[in-house]
Amino acid sequence: MFCCKIHKIENQIILAICDKEILGKIIGNHVKINKEFFFDKEVNDKEALKLMLESDICNMFGKKITELAEKKGLIDRKNIILVGEIPHAQFIRQ
Repeated sequence: MFCCKIHKIENQIILAICDKEILGKIIGNHVKINKEFFFDKEVNDKEALKLMLESDICNMFGKKITELAEKKGLIDRKNIILVGEIPHAQFIRQ
């Protein structure tokens, strides 16, 4: 399961999504995966993929969500960075 929240700014849909297990944690000594930014609801793999495909910008943290995004061709492995030990990636649709 994943935690996510959709933010709408002007005409853009920004999806913040993370693995459920890291919600509320501080990673890499400086990044907090806070509920205000990352949590509105919980979603499964299918729902997460649908939301990612509908978003203009996606900000993701976690091993499971980055693996799902990579498997579906939304991000490339070389663009996944580690914050502490947690994978992080973003994409912007042009």
